[in-house]
Amino acid sequence: MRIKSIQASTRLITLLCILLLFGVSSLFFWEITISTSGLQVIGLGFFSLIAYLLINNSKQDKVVLTLKDELNQEKKRARRIMESTQESILIADKMGNIQYSNSNFKSCFKLEDKVVTTLKAFCEDMRIYCTESDSLQESISKYLTNDSSGSLTFQFKFSSANEEDQYFELNATKIEGEIINSIPAYLFVFRDRSEGEKVLQMKNELISIVSHELKTPLSSILGFVEILLYREVSADKRKKYHQTIYNEAIRLSDLINDFLDLQRMEAGQQKYYITPLALDILLAEIVEQWTEKQGCHIQLQLQAKTILVRADENRLRQVLNHLINNALKYSPDNENIQIIVELDQKNVSIHIHDRGIGIPDEAKSKLFTKFYRVDNSDRRQMGGTGLGLAICKEIVEKLGGQLSFTSVLGEGSIFSVELPAYEVVDLHQKMVVVRDNDTIAQFMFNSFTQLNFPFVHLDTPEECILALEHCNPDNRPAMIFLDLNLQGLNSGWGILDKLHEISGFIEVPVIIFRSLETFGDSNEFEIIAQLIKTIDTQAIAGSISYMMNKPHQHTYLFSERDVSIVSSLVLRGMNIKNVIAKPTYLEIELVPKETFSEI
Repeated sequence: MRIKSIQASTRLITLLCILLLFGVSSLFFWEITISTSGLQVIGLGFFSLIAYLLINNSKQDKVVLTLKDELNQEKKRARRIMESTQESILIADKMGNIQYSNSNFKSCFKLEDKVVTTLKAFCEDMRIYCTESDSLQESISKYLTNDSSGSLTFQFKFSSANEEDQYFELNATKIEGEIINSIPAYLFVFRDRSEGEKVLQMKNELISIVSHELKTPLSSILGFVEILLYREVSADKRKKYHQTIYNEAIRLSDLINDFLDLQRMEAGQQKYYITPLALDILLAEIVEQWTEKQGCHIQLQLQAKTILVRADENRLRQVLNHLINNALKYSPDNENIQIIVELDQKNVSIHIHDRGIGIPDEAKSKLFTKFYRVDNSDRRQMGGTGLGLAICKEIVEKLGGQLSFTSVLGEGSIFSVELPAYEVVDLHQKMVVVRDNDTIAQFMFNSFTQLNFPFVHLDTPEECILALEHCNPDNRPAMIFLDLNLQGLNSGWGILDKLHEISGFIEVPVIIFRSLETFGDSNEFEIIAQLIKTIDTQAIAGSISYMMNKPHQHTYLFSERDVSIVSSLVLRGMNIKNVIAKPTYLEIELVPKETFSEI
């Protein structure tokens, strides 16, 4: 509007100049006597006016050019915004002629190599991808014909070969005040709602699965319980019915556990206790259990006698049991299942082979999706929630590994679990800190570094026990700093027990970080030490020096200056030889022969 106003002003000034020229020229035709000086004045004024008009017109031209440049910049900015948005956008006039479309619109609907100039042509091109294309064209036509100031909403599915179906929602609205060649303009926005559709499908699938998977075992349980309550049956049948009830109860329990696992995983609350694990022993136990329970044939092939990995034993057992169960479920009767374990320097791979029905190509990309089940009548009859593989993949990835598979339809599948291998830590003449608190472990590391002591930090009792089992009296640790309340199956007491079991390790000094009230049933061990709450470098250095030079025929325990600790030890079955009161702690000498201390 501003440019048009300037152009109108320019035309008006030009008209005034023409009129002025006409007036001056008429003087030559009128019979009027004008003096020479008067003509000079008129001429000077006339040329001054012409100069002023030319200068002013030049300034206005510059303003027009500046405004045009600003307008072009705004157009480019608007176009960049249109191009960068995730939605597919086009602008069309009331006649359906497409005036603009962004690149996302063309790529999304496979139109890169086509020139589409009208909405009708667009709908016709959509026919090979969209079954609702005719309805879409009809809805757009009615909307434009009615000259409605409201909006249009239309949902449709877009299907392309070898690609996952996409779901779109079209929102069309009239652009107020925008006129293209005297015709109103309309904005069409295609929003991808595929994720929302997936959530809706998962919700419906979940309701269907839960209703079926809960109803089936409950019906069996209720039916057989009713028979046992109201009918006389033989002992053999009673045993058979009890076994069926038990199996269906296990099935219900597994279903509930799957949902609980899924809930914890999605909330980020699933806990993992990762320790060194003898995979060869774990697999042998699992295979034996399946063989005894199902009478199935499972061949276990190990590349080495001892294979160690870092994993959560319970969670890894859950994964392996599920994969073996799937292999048996989808394999012909009495068909062998193979478990092959391969080992390299960094990883251990577990391959579970079956000779089952295999997995179709179109299902492979969705196999680890929650609640997804291959759409096959044979598979549907076998039951399942569609959660197992999704949970397995989550667990394996949390353990630092990968879960993958290969499958040929009609020939079988191979599911592979890859986990990081574990290398036993060398403890030879090192200060070993067994503590799951990284802050304190770092403090200990800094202290040992200043004191020039070789240092190693272990997070779990299992790591320490495994390392001790691989030691001998010649390469045993120099000293162990231990937290008795470590989490795990063994806790800190398992380490002490192992020190007592291994010949030549009874003289390894141990410094304990925990109060006596947390010792639990400690009378089965030679108790060692008690916490002095202020831990500093001098205290550590003093304890190390003191314990290294102390004769190793007794156990020494240091505690806070609380004489009730003595009675607690007596009640726990400890034989106290001597008690010495130090300025900040008690030195309690016990009868057992190993030497321990506590800061």
